[in-house]
Amino acid sequence: MSDIFFQEMEIPRPDYNLGIAGGTHGEMTGRMLIEIEKVLLAETPDALLVYGDTNSTLAAALAAVKLMIPVLHVEAGNRLGTNDNPEEINRICTDHCSRMLFAATESCMENLRKENLAAKAHLVGNIMYDSFLHFANQPWEHPNILDFDGNRVSVPKEYYFMTCHRQKNTGSDEALTEIFSAMDSLDAPTIYAVHPRNHARALRLRERHGFKNIILTQPVGYSDSVHLTQHAKKSLPTPADCSAKHSMPVCSACSLWIMVWPETMVDNRNQLARPDKNDILKKLSAEQHIDPPTSRSATATRRKNLRYSAGDKAMKYALIGCGMICANHIRAALETGLEIVALCDLVEENREKALAMLPEEKRSGVKLYADYRAMLSEQRPAHGGRSRQWHQAADRLRLSRGRDERDRGKSRSRSRWRTPTR
Repeated sequence: MSDIFFQEMEIPRPDYNLGIAGGTHGEMTGRMLIEIEKVLLAETPDALLVYGDTNSTLAAALAAVKLMIPVLHVEAGNRLGTNDNPEEINRICTDHCSRMLFAATESCMENLRKENLAAKAHLVGNIMYDSFLHFANQPWEHPNILDFDGNRVSVPKEYYFMTCHRQKNTGSDEALTEIFSAMDSLDAPTIYAVHPRNHARALRLRERHGFKNIILTQPVGYSDSVHLTQHAKKSLPTPADCSAKHSMPVCSACSLWIMVWPETMVDNRNQLARPDKNDILKKLSAEQHIDPPTSRSATATRRKNLRYSAGDKAMKYALIGCGMICANHIRAALETGLEIVALCDLVEENREKALAMLPEEKRSGVKLYADYRAMLSEQRPAHGGRSRQWHQAADRLRLSRGRDERDRGKSRSRSRWRTPTR
């Protein structure tokens, strides 16, 4: 299922493919732990960046921390409040193994504070929303939505979209029948992108009960998923899919069973529903309040944050990472009045594209860097000197404790994070 994501999102092919699939949670995690450790020993990285809450996230975190390699966790602090969910265990263990935690929302930060992890936590925003905005603005010219036989599915003018794959919703005939019964009674067809392990059950129940208003499809690619969500009347995501994209004005959603993103649970934009026909229909019919699209845009959010950071002083702005969503950052910085002085990215083409996004009169003073260390050594805040906040930002980027003179002589508990020499 991963191949289509590399292609659609223009992600470089991985240097290592472990080829691990199937088996129990313990089997998968154990096999990944063994193989990831081999990669880490061969590469000796300064740090390991992990995302989300999958078994591979936990396996990578355990492998790295036992080799004294700092772990950096993106989407830290998400909590369901129940250990019945396997991903909950992955989240908690990874957060407590990590050297730095990057939280998407204030509620995630609060969860980390409750677990005494606030000292290493940073509120960085929701990268899933950034990605959604990027792909939602791309033309949807060639949908690739296939049925179980590989035939292309024609998307109706009006439809509902469902991504239901959690065990509580699909692990029994009773639960999935209730969900199907609710969706079959709606005023438009439901497109259901079915996880491979649930193909047989979904097909059998649709045929047994004669559900003719449900369109079963193979898993869809990211771009198709974004556009199906964007254009649907309403969507029914499982909790992990219930991110900021499901509270956009174009789409209201009904999340099944448990809550992961409380920020989306406002104005009936997202609601929790049991796998029960009556409860699902009740939540889907609830009246909603929809804000204008601009008030929920990522650019508007960044503009507010940047203005707050700038205060009444003109501040310099350096962008590290000039990939697919840097246009939002650049636009927000320009609209806020910040002076962009540096663009840093390992890929020269990305640096040049980011520079081209700037007005012509603002390009001459912008320096391009391939190495963030060089950028940090040259660039300074506009008000002169190196502020405490600037030092803290530099510390977060240097990562390796052995490189920072101000950390030398600290306690043994900190020196143990020093990474192996290449």
